Amino acid sequence: MVKGNAYGHGINEISDFLTKDLGQRRLGVASLGEALEIMKTNKTMQRSAVKSRQVAIRSPDKAAPADIVVFSDTELSNPAVRVAYEKHGNALVPVVGTMPNLKVFLGTPELRRRPLFLKLNTGMNRLGLSPKEVQDAIPMLHQAGVTKIQHLAQHFACSGNKITPGDRTTSQLAKFYDAVREFRGAGIEVHETSVSNSGAIEQRIGVNETYVRPGLMMYGPGSVLVPKRLWKGKQVGHFMCNVIHTMFVQAGDFVGYGMNAVEDACVIALLSVGYADGFLRYYKGLTINVNGIQGHVHGNVNMDLTAIAFPLSKLGMSKEAVEKRVKVGHPVLLWSDNIQEQADAARTITYELMTSLSIRIPRVYVK
Repeated sequence: MVKGNAYGHGINEISDFLTKDLGQRRLGVASLGEALEIMKTNKTMQRSAVKSRQVAIRSPDKAAPADIVVFSDTELSNPAVRVAYEKHGNALVPVVGTMPNLKVFLGTPELRRRPLFLKLNTGMNRLGLSPKEVQDAIPMLHQAGVTKIQHLAQHFACSGNKITPGDRTTSQLAKFYDAVREFRGAGIEVHETSVSNSGAIEQRIGVNETYVRPGLMMYGPGSVLVPKRLWKGKQVGHFMCNVIHTMFVQAGDFVGYGMNAVEDACVIALLSVGYADGFLRYYKGLTINVNGIQGHVHGNVNMDLTAIAFPLSKLGMSKEAVEKRVKVGHPVLLWSDNIQEQADAARTITYELMTSLSIRIPRVYVK
């Protein structure tokens, strides 16, 4: 999965690495816009689109050699959206996840000839056909002459929790298999299946389906944290910036927007990062280590700058000793292998820390 700008890591660069270096032939995104962004630069997907359009003359329902699967597109009724899919052949695949979209898919010749990727709602109650809608969909497929579902998928709601027999996750899986049997019993082939996101993969649930859909775990963090972290992946991204200015302030002095007073004499280090970069306002109070000295985010994170306070009495250090260690130009690691701890401290999740990173953050790639 490379949605959310490849979880903040850069959708084009990560997609190129996956397809060119690792030979991956299927990528998952949330939106058509993400898919089109990949298509601009990814040679593997561009070649697949060309070949798919050529093959479509003889076999319009044949899957492309490589494809990008769009999991949350709900706008198939939009002519401009349909044109975008048609332009890229079967290398760009919408997942049909609502009855209105299924009706558009089956009622539009240029869509109906494509491989059908269908999503089920097995209990998460977002996108997907419910068990009742599956029953309604079968005669619609028969009437449209569709005898094969190329790919059938669903999404677990609670796979980040420990999975036990009879819980919500196993109940969702049972409903998925019920739907598979129902389609096949009605003479509709289910060619491929996928059910597992990162948390389920970590617990080896649904890993015997045709595909799995690793998301967060590809980038390092685990999804299952209780009773213990199961995934031991290596954190692939490191969020860094530099100290651009330092100053000394007395107890009671104000720093930044909102006139937030410091409680102790402090050395203040200004970092070249703010909420426009994805270093968000709820990072206030977060512990930041600069050259071995622990400070904290003081006051409000600004759009472009963040103040780190180093209270002298708390550190048991003199002003001169701190200034000797915290200097302009010094690199500051905001999160890396400690991303889970930083997310916990900010009362959020690792997904949000990574996907919040904006285009202002230069991304440097090392193979």
